[in-house]
Amino acid sequence: MARSGILYSDVAKAASQLTELGHPVTVDNVRKMLGDTGSKSTIAPYLRQWRENHALESESSRLKLPPSLLSAVQSLYEGMQQEAEIRFTEAEKLHEETLASMQAELQTLKKRLEESAQAHQEALMELRLSQKEHRKTLETLERERLQSLAQQQQITLLNQRLSDKLQHLQTQEEQLQQAHQQFEHFQAATMRQRQEETAMHEGRLQLAEQQLRKTQAQLSDVQAQSKSHETDLHNLSRLYEAALTSQAQLKQQLESEKSQSLTLKLQLQSSEEQQKLVRAQAEEHEQRQLTLATEKARLEERLHMLELEMQRMQESLGTREQEHQTLLSTVADLSAALVHPEAEAKEKPAVASRKRRKPAAD
Repeated sequence: MARSGILYSDVAKAASQLTELGHPVTVDNVRKMLGDTGSKSTIAPYLRQWRENHALESESSRLKLPPSLLSAVQSLYEGMQQEAEIRFTEAEKLHEETLASMQAELQTLKKRLEESAQAHQEALMELRLSQKEHRKTLETLERERLQSLAQQQQITLLNQRLSDKLQHLQTQEEQLQQAHQQFEHFQAATMRQRQEETAMHEGRLQLAEQQLRKTQAQLSDVQAQSKSHETDLHNLSRLYEAALTSQAQLKQQLESEKSQSLTLKLQLQSSEEQQKLVRAQAEEHEQRQLTLATEKARLEERLHMLELEMQRMQESLGTREQEHQTLLSTVADLSAALVHPEAEAKEKPAVASRKRRKPAAD
């Protein structure tokens, strides 16, 4: 900053000294002659004014003007110079005040700039954090987009599986309807067949019961005859025993009474004939009893065959009942598969096993 005491006269004096010394008259040389005081902005106008005055003096000396005119011009010039110096001083003072205010404003602006720079740094940090969060958000969005794509693929796959399940369910419904129709047809046919078989079985059973009653009646007759023959045989046995007793007595009498041998021989012959007759009757009775036993065995065998026939018919009815239960179980399995399609794979082996057992039962 220029010193407030530097005037035009000081600059003019320093410039004159430089001219006398033969040194170039420049702002730096003038400032050195002034002891390195004053600002270049202050010295430069004064030096320019000195050069103009020095040029005027040189021109007047060259033109050889009168001294009075030169004095008047000089006094006028000096007055104007002083007025100019005063104005320049005021302008310089105003300039210094303006410069001070501008420097204060500059300090304020620097402070505001520092604050702005700090705010800018904070904003940059926030921006970096925001960028990091933005990158994280982008990564999260990318992951969510990939997850969304995967979920969409899963949804598409599930929709396709659902469509397949619905189609499979429709197929199962059609199969179930066909099975219901077949079951109703089979049930009607089975009912008719069972009615026919029941009627035939009842007829056979009635016929068998009639034959059984006849056989039982015949068996009762045979048993009665057998009892009668047994009674006769028992009586004949008693007679035979009595005859044997009589024969023994006769033998004793024959031994004791040899004298009566002829009479006793006749009696003995008569007794032997009677004994032969009794033996013949006994053999005939045994033959009849054997015939009755054979007839009884034949009737018992026929009764056993009738019982086997009844048992076979009961087994046939049981087989038909089992087939009916198997068909009902198959319909129940199909209904369960229709309600729970996931259990279809587990139920198929059981249904196949029942289907394999069905021809074996037939």
